[in-house]
Amino acid sequence: MIRIELFNQLVNEISCLQTSDEFLISDLFKGYEWKKIAKADRLWLGREFLNRVKNNEIKNIENIEKTSSNKQVYKKHSKIKAFECSRLCSQYNIVA
Repeated sequence: MIRIELFNQLVNEISCLQTSDEFLISDLFKGYEWKKIAKADRLWLGREFLNRVKNNEIKNIENIEKTSSNKQVYKKHSKIKAFECSRLCSQYNIVA
């Protein structure tokens, strides 16, 4: 799976979360899917998502803390509408 597809999958899964849910990026993938993703791609996905959140390009998501294993925890503030997901997915022309 290429990076843009992983990022699109991540953004789509956020819309399934409830308001006030806290999550790790790995929570949004099935366990066996997450483990199959190359480590370099998982790290890229984490950095890319965090940068988009910090730059307020992904609305309604806040980075709140890091776990003891140095994983970033995020919190969803309100529902992301389907059209916002589509806009986000099409907006990022990320080269793998």
